[in-house]
Amino acid sequence: MNKHLSALLIGGLIVFTLSFLAQAEPPSLSNLVAQLSSSNVSDRIAAVGILGETTASGTAAWLSEAAHDDAQEVRRAVLRVLTDQSTPESSCALIDMLKDQDSYIRQNAAVALGAREAPAAVTPLLGLVGEESAQVARSAEEAVRRIRDPAAVPAYAQALNDPSPRVREVAVDMLRVIGDPRAIESLPKTLKDDEIRVRRRTVDALASFQDERVKEVFVDVLRSHPDGYARRIAAHYLGSVGDPKVLEVLIPALCDQETGVGVEAAKSLASYPEPRAVEPLIMTFRDKELSKITVGLIQSWPVSMTREPLLAATAHENASIRSTAVKLISGWPDEQAMQRLFVAVADAQGLVRAPAIDALVKSRDPRASELFMTGLTHSNRAVRQDARTALIRWYGKDYGLDARVWREKTKPPGLFPTSFPIGSNRLVAVAKLAVLWGLVWLLRLKQQPFLCAAIYAMAYILLSPWLGMPLMTLLLPGVTAISFSILYFWILFHFAGETLIWWPVFLSGAVLAVI
Repeated sequence: MNKHLSALLIGGLIVFTLSFLAQAEPPSLSNLVAQLSSSNVSDRIAAVGILGETTASGTAAWLSEAAHDDAQEVRRAVLRVLTDQSTPESSCALIDMLKDQDSYIRQNAAVALGAREAPAAVTPLLGLVGEESAQVARSAEEAVRRIRDPAAVPAYAQALNDPSPRVREVAVDMLRVIGDPRAIESLPKTLKDDEIRVRRRTVDALASFQDERVKEVFVDVLRSHPDGYARRIAAHYLGSVGDPKVLEVLIPALCDQETGVGVEAAKSLASYPEPRAVEPLIMTFRDKELSKITVGLIQSWPVSMTREPLLAATAHENASIRSTAVKLISGWPDEQAMQRLFVAVADAQGLVRAPAIDALVKSRDPRASELFMTGLTHSNRAVRQDARTALIRWYGKDYGLDARVWREKTKPPGLFPTSFPIGSNRLVAVAKLAVLWGLVWLLRLKQQPFLCAAIYAMAYILLSPWLGMPLMTLLLPGVTAISFSILYFWILFHFAGETLIWWPVFLSGAVLAVI
């Protein structure tokens, strides 16, 4: 009985105590504020924690005040509370804490502000980018790079005047990332920055904008900027603006002392195919690296635009220019170009002779073989050797360096129309004989010398390319073929009468074919 009574008394006491505690009011704001002034650090930390959970107005102001507490532990407690909040007041308090003497507080305040991407924090964060503490500086820079709000553009633009090169570099990068056109007004000032990294970052930032103002800036950069990298980016950019006026700076840039600048200028000129750009492009043939770009560019432009400058370049004093020009005209079906190739065959420089000889051997122009034989008597030993090599390629045989021997050994097999130096003499003789015999035997055309002559000439023209004769050289041989054919068939038909004797005709054709 006594045990049950004791249990009831204890239970009642517990219920009474819990009821009392439930009715107790939390500490008032005034009490917490008073507790922030306590001499006990633990009490102040506890007050900060409770204020952080309180929704009453005015708590942000007291937390900001506590952020200047003498005790490092209290200030860190304030930092933790402010980091968990997302009010404008807490952001202002965090910005203020970037000045704290504790590097831990500065670093974590920077991280918190970066997470909020608060534009108002840009200037104070940039102030930490150049700090001695590497961890604080790194955290501040990372926080800055997260703030991409266009509202921060004025702050970044102002930072271009900061004494710290690192701050200026970060500011330039962020103006590029944000991409706000307002940055174009501020960026040109850092094109002349003392630090090369800042200058080059500025060039890259400006190149990210498609704006008329940037074009004007880059025209000046390409014309006179001392940094080759800046000139190269400017040359590349001007190729995309679509304004022929930029040729005034792109053409001189081809001769820039920095090869990379000339290469970019050449690539940009591809967008402006104009006659005034041809000759400067030809002058770049002297540069091995640059010519890799400009040769392709010249080839892509109309021949009507590049013809005269290239023909003139075959006589240029620079051997590289002459050589490249010869290569470019070697494929032209043009008599004037052929004459330039004839001259180049005897050039003093082997790199000029080589493409000319190669082009002429491929052309199979009958005049070329005679030119090579003449080259065997040249005073320059190298020219003589090249002429011999060309003749070997032409005839497939080697008769040494004596031009008389070459002429004797390669003498045409006869005087009939197909007796021209067009390849294998034996093949020519067989072909002539086949044409003659086939015409007479198959057609059996009596008293039709003119028709036979016309058919023979046509067969000759069709057969000549197969034997290696270029079509461009068939005019004179064709006329000669018709003349000789008319005479030949007229004599045969005149003396044969009504009964043409075929075997004498065949034998006479064979004689004409091989003499």
